[in-house]
Amino acid sequence: MTDIADKSLELLNKYVDQHSGDIRVPDLKDVGLDDAEAILAQLGFKYARVLVQPKAALAEQATMMVLETQPKANKKVAPGSFVKLYFMDEVVQTKSRELVQQAVLKKQQRKAQQAARVHNTVQATKQNVGNMAQKVPLPKLKRKAKQTKQ
Repeated sequence: MTDIADKSLELLNKYVDQHSGDIRVPDLKDVGLDDAEAILAQLGFKYARVLVQPKAALAEQATMMVLETQPKANKKVAPGSFVKLYFMDEVVQTKSRELVQQAVLKKQQRKAQQAARVHNTVQATKQNVGNMAQKVPLPKLKRKAKQTKQ
């Protein structure tokens, strides 16, 4: 039992020694790219800019600002680690806004189609009720109504 405990303690100490100099990735979200690069360089990180793909969720985000980092903010890593700075430029922002407009247009089209289906259903129901009324012999209904009143 003591051999297992000694081995575990040895492994734990080794891990602590290996990671004792680790530093946290700074939270650079919404920081300008140039400023973010300066901060990372000052902390001894290596870095690269990564242009994101257009997404509707990015339509209102600021351009040339850090959207996120990889590794994530506050994660402990070894000094000199590599950090990716995800950002968008004006082209990505424009395309993202176009995606939002397309989504709004699709939603409006779906609503119009649904309204047309409801209208068609109502019209078909009215027509069916009219057809049924023509098939029901009204004089007999009137006689039955008179008989039930007496």
